[in-house]
Amino acid sequence: MVEPPPSQVQPDLAALYVRHREVLWRVAQSRLPKHLSHRTEDVIQDVFAKLLEKPPTQLINNWESYLVTLVRRHAITVCRKERDDRHGELPAEDGAAFAVGDGLAERAEAQVVGQALSRVEPRRRHVLERVVIADRPAKEVAAEMGISEGRISVLKKEGLQQLKSELEQQTGVAS
Repeated sequence: MVEPPPSQVQPDLAALYVRHREVLWRVAQSRLPKHLSHRTEDVIQDVFAKLLEKPPTQLINNWESYLVTLVRRHAITVCRKERDDRHGELPAEDGAAFAVGDGLAERAEAQVVGQALSRVEPRRRHVLERVVIADRPAKEVAAEMGISEGRISVLKKEGLQQLKSELEQQTGVAS
């Protein structure tokens, strides 16, 4: 009888949960603000539910690292969603104009940053988009780009310096 390739063998998710739950709990707790700490177990369960629905297609060599990454990213997503939901609520009548103005200011700032980012050297921008904005591990981005983690660090630093310079030129404000 031929054994299926390792990438097609489904791990025992219950065993993975039991084995790594303390680490996953700490990771989720560290990413969630205090007012969302009650969602810690939900974050972990959501990750495992998604794994049940759609198992990874690639071979996972280090399940703990993979699960930590998924939990960290999902906790960040929960924070962002909660923030967006909170900002999406209609404020009391007295604050309505102020809230609309805040949203417009945020969009204008995002547009300014986006324009400045578009002028950053492409390799540096690629690193900033993945490591800073998407919050991906430098090691993962380094492997993707075929360069060392140290080089990723240098490109990130140079990219942030160039972005700062572009923003200062664009806005006329030196920090």
